[in-house]
Amino acid sequence: MIKQKSILYLPKNIDLIPYEILKKGLVWLKPNIIKFPNSENKSDLDFIWLENEKFFAQSLSFKEVDNITSAIGGILRKKYENIFIKKPKFENLDMSRIKLMGILNITPDSFYDGGHYYDDSKALDHANKMINQGADIIDVGGESTKPNAKYVSEEVEAKRVLNVINKLSKKGLLISADTRKLSVMEKAIDNGAKIINDISGMSDPLTPSLISNNEVSIIIMHMQGSPKTMQTNPSYKFAPIEVFNFLERKINLALSKGVKINQIAIDPGFGFGKTPIHNIQIMAWLPMFQTLGVPVLLGASRKSTIAKLSNNEEANNRVAGSIALLCYANIMGTQIIRVHDVLESMQAINVSDYLNKEF
Repeated sequence: MIKQKSILYLPKNIDLIPYEILKKGLVWLKPNIIKFPNSENKSDLDFIWLENEKFFAQSLSFKEVDNITSAIGGILRKKYENIFIKKPKFENLDMSRIKLMGILNITPDSFYDGGHYYDDSKALDHANKMINQGADIIDVGGESTKPNAKYVSEEVEAKRVLNVINKLSKKGLLISADTRKLSVMEKAIDNGAKIINDISGMSDPLTPSLISNNEVSIIIMHMQGSPKTMQTNPSYKFAPIEVFNFLERKINLALSKGVKINQIAIDPGFGFGKTPIHNIQIMAWLPMFQTLGVPVLLGASRKSTIAKLSNNEEANNRVAGSIALLCYANIMGTQIIRVHDVLESMQAINVSDYLNKEF
């Protein structure tokens, strides 16, 4: 179990848990593992609360937390129940087994594959290849969002992606449009995209209504700042909880605008306005995001944190690190993984899934 310096872990004593604070909602639940339901671990879950601007926690059994949340009720009880309830289908994809989103960057400057699929025919061939290797979703993007990336106009971005989205959608493939611009979202939907992957976390106030009115789905991501500024000294009191709170607010906003719960997935934004330490904290706390009741996506493929935790490898030599993060996320219950390397990722999932079986 990873203990965080930002949180003071107290010896187990349920009598010291401040129920009045819990009733105000200043509490978070982090299961220490998701996919081993028969675990006899006596500290199955970290129970965290905020008191006098400080985070405190006790490690408790599921039974103990069941009793506490039953007594408090409300949102806290719902979050506890969300740990065990099967996530709703997301665009008809069964969330009981991890799904792969294949990355298709139609850009000249993406950090790993910029320029590789800038031609429509190459983009279409690569999409078909990823589907044949096991991808469930193709995520089509026309703007690089790497650190310090240059802003791309709506017109240029749309021109890059719409023809590819249209042709892939007509083949019956499930297509996600990776964009933060409302006009590009609208055009992508008109051309058959069923998912909007919004790295800005619905920064445009009209986005939720667009999703609701068109009955498509959205992936809401957290990012501190913008691609141009996000890696300029990102700072958090404690990244996992701040990211969680942001995503919880955005889910509630979407629901208030008519978006249905089965149209929403969330992405904590690995590498977007976060240091390597922030990213690893979020990895360790991935199970907490399951309490929000919607599918969780992780996009860590070939990112620079892998190199900084290893030997400063270039992006083309980060497959193994990407697979390590994928396997960990799978065991921690993550529903969707966004990847460059579909074949290798599918093999890793097939093998790691055996760790969750009883023989």
